[in-house]
Amino acid sequence: MQKISNHKWEKLGLILKPNKDIPWCVSHTGSPYLQKENNKLVLYFTGRDKDNRSRIGKCELVLGDKPYTKNISKKPIVPLGQPGTFNEDGTSYPCLFNDQLYFTGWKKTTNVPFENNLGLAIKKGKKFRLYSRAPIFELSHTEPFGVGSVDIMKDTLYHCWYTAFTSWGTSKKIKHKYKIKYAYSIDGKKWRRRTGDCIDFEKGEYAICRPSVIYYNKMYHMVFCVRGSKYKLGYAYSHDKRNWERNDSLLQITNTPGTFDSKEMCYPHWFLHKNFLYLIYCGNDYGNEGIGIARLKL
Repeated sequence: MQKISNHKWEKLGLILKPNKDIPWCVSHTGSPYLQKENNKLVLYFTGRDKDNRSRIGKCELVLGDKPYTKNISKKPIVPLGQPGTFNEDGTSYPCLFNDQLYFTGWKKTTNVPFENNLGLAIKKGKKFRLYSRAPIFELSHTEPFGVGSVDIMKDTLYHCWYTAFTSWGTSKKIKHKYKIKYAYSIDGKKWRRRTGDCIDFEKGEYAICRPSVIYYNKMYHMVFCVRGSKYKLGYAYSHDKRNWERNDSLLQITNTPGTFDSKEMCYPHWFLHKNFLYLIYCGNDYGNEGIGIARLKL
């Protein structure tokens, strides 16, 4: 990627797959997010149970030439909500900032398949407790359909890049559409949203989601996923966190035939560690074939 490095991505293979022996992640391991905790690399991720409800759990990631995961939590770390609440059917897309866990809660609906909204849980001791039974982003006249995956960064303010649903189409043709937008906050709980989109569609696309942002070489770099016929990864860069220039060709990582990501690469997260930029992402069928990792020498 010319905006970060002239080196090529090195794919390191699968690090996590669904596990029939762990009830909350029997399928669709996805939406990974890494946080450094007590000299360990902790990978938070989503799985689905036998009833297709999504839950968030965690494991430890060990890096090297052949990265692997261990110590998967036997139970999910955030409970489902009460019947009728925004997260009654699932918690997903974890985003960690210190002891604050931002997540997407969802529930089934009647005229469209589901509704997503942003929740917050705060770590108390070893457990996460819901900050509120209600979403922390309110529905509004300009954003009436809900919020999906986010990424959070902090300097003098909290900065949030979030997935905003823009339409469900018509009653005759239901199709979810969403884009990435920007918000900021003083405390990470009450947010002010900026009008306009960070990333716009290109031809044949209808969904852009799961932003992940790093700061490197005096510039902000975002990886995200884009949906047309299949999910693929996209890239954009910014000097001010608000205005972004999209150029997917600079990312220079593609599907590998005959492997878990032969058809799809989606729900990415990247992070800097020592002399590498690491990219964690999901493969085919929304992560049902597992989570993989790649690295870029800086």
